[in-house]
Order: sequence, then C-alpha cells, then structure tokens
Amino acid sequence: MAWTGIQIWWSRQQSATIIDHNIAANLADTVILVGSESNSTWGFAKTLHDELNVAGFLVHTSAMNSLASNYAKAKRLFILTATYGDGDAPASADQFLKRLALMKPTAPLPYAVLGFGDRQFPPFASSQKKSIQH
Repeated sequence: MAWTGIQIWWSRQQSATIIDHNIAANLADTVILVGSESNSTWGFAKTLHDELNVAGFLVHTSAMNSLASNYAKAKRLFILTATYGDGDAPASADQFLKRLALMKPTAPLPYAVLGFGDRQFPPFASSQKKSIQH
C-alpha cells in the first residue's frame, strides 16, 4: 500500500506542468483556475496561459483551491476542471466551492468554464445527452 502511494506521488510529480510567466493574482488581468486529479488538465491550462501571455495579457494560473478572495485587476476568469471518480471534484478543487462562497467580488467578473470528463463513464455520457437535448 505504501509503495503504491509512492508510485502515484512520483507519477504526479513527473507529470507536473510548469507555468512560466505566472503573474501574481492581484496584478493579473486574466485568471485561470485549474481542477485536476492527475495533472492532465494542467497541460491545457499551460497552453491557454502561454497563448494569452503571447497576446499581451497578464495571466495568473493556479489550482482552483487557491482561489483568491479578490482579483483586483482581473477582467476575465477561466476555469478548467476535470471530474474524478463518480463525478466528484478533483483534489485540486475540492475546497473551491467553500472558498467561492466566502469571496466578496467588487465588480462582475466574466467567466468561462471548461469541463473535462470521460465519455466511457456512464453518468458523464448520460449528462451530455441531457445537455444536448435541452
């Protein structure tokens, strides 16, 4: 059991994504929050982060659990998240809703959410069918 835990930890360390030019949360005009269990979503976040940087935006990227209480200069927010297990929040997002409830926004913040899932997981597939039909 301990060996399996070490292997999982090592695998996550090896797949960790390094975000270059990550601006402090209070200075960013664009914020990307990431929810990921196995670090795969971080690759998408890094690509978005890098492209926004090239376009001249000041971007802050962090885990959803690192939601700041205020993004003073933010003009847009992107949330990239995957589900884990039976549609649960991944480890890097399991405290997000509690933190969000405590947030005191000073101005409206436009946001976009991109959810990742697995079509082979029955609840995901059935929720996709419902959302497409409605």
